[in-house]
Amino acid sequence: MLFNYKYSRSTSKSQIKYLSLLVLFISFFSCENEITNSKTLVEMNLEKSSYGKTWNTFTSKKSTFKVKTFIGGNIVSDVEKTISVKMHSFQKTVTKTNGIVTDIIITNNEGSSVVKFEKGDFFGINTMPKEPVRITPVIELKEKANDYVFKDTIWNDTPVYKLTKTTPNEDYVFDKESKYLIAYISDNRYGKSTITYSDYKEVDGYMLPFKEEVNIPSAGYKMEILYSDIEINPMFPKDFFTIDKSWASLGIGKSIPEFKLSFVQNDYQYISNKDLTDRITLIDFWATWCKPCIEEFPKIKKVYNKYKNKGFNVVSISIDKDRKRLENYLNKNPFPWEYSLHSEGEFKSDLAKRFQLVTLPKPILIDYKGKIIAMDADLRKGKLEDIIKEIFKD
Repeated sequence: MLFNYKYSRSTSKSQIKYLSLLVLFISFFSCENEITNSKTLVEMNLEKSSYGKTWNTFTSKKSTFKVKTFIGGNIVSDVEKTISVKMHSFQKTVTKTNGIVTDIIITNNEGSSVVKFEKGDFFGINTMPKEPVRITPVIELKEKANDYVFKDTIWNDTPVYKLTKTTPNEDYVFDKESKYLIAYISDNRYGKSTITYSDYKEVDGYMLPFKEEVNIPSAGYKMEILYSDIEINPMFPKDFFTIDKSWASLGIGKSIPEFKLSFVQNDYQYISNKDLTDRITLIDFWATWCKPCIEEFPKIKKVYNKYKNKGFNVVSISIDKDRKRLENYLNKNPFPWEYSLHSEGEFKSDLAKRFQLVTLPKPILIDYKGKIIAMDADLRKGKLEDIIKEIFKD
């Protein structure tokens, strides 16, 4: 199964009691042989499906399903997704709202790319560092492993088998009679997450769940997933897991779009793209709520401090909606570079459209003439320093 979720927060006494009992169970029980990764789990208990097929013949998968997301009991998203996976490095996710494509996310050997559409028309594209394709082929229990009875109201006191993976804290819960996986429990920064599986159907000799539900009680988060179609080992066209980069107006060697923005702490002072012709400049789009953006700052500061006297400059452009929050952040965490700008409208602004801004962070490195040297994933995870070092022949 493949998941990538966002959550919010809320809790109750009954939920806290449930989480406490869950933690107590997990702490008390542990496998004699610790399971440290999913591969070990597969080899120990899931060598073959109930139909005698080995899991290494499961090389690709295509799933179409509807997803409803609730926060605090309110529906915040109702979409249809199609996820295509080719083990172990290729994935394509197409999301539709009311039958119209809103975004496509592709992971391949080059990285992970996000393409956004607005009313069916191309909006923007961003390429990020490669994210591993998460594959959890835990579907059936071949034979009983450690006979732990796990009782809780979620399972209606049904005796089950439980396998515990101690680092990080994860549990795979199997129905004792059917041997099917009925729950996956894990910890994340939002609280205890439980994914339940039901409505199993046979697909090409494999028994797969056609209904899943994700719950994070401490965050008031719930997601319902209903599959309409699952294909095992489908064939994909040659260029299926690639992005047509001809869509993008931004590219290496092209000039950046024109802009004129005010400073965060001085609405009467402006800077435009025409003011960036005297140095090699990194334009970094970010927001205070963007964790990956914040994680990149130490690397950017390191490069800036090392090369600022050689002609390297940084321009930070925040798209925060809350101007006060932005100002408070900068007061506590001031940048060493001079230009800290603000663009209103978040991802819907004219500036965001011109720069094809669909995800954050979005770094763009330009030369003395305002032409793009590198951008997106090529400037993250420490790669910025390598490029700057080559430019200044350090």
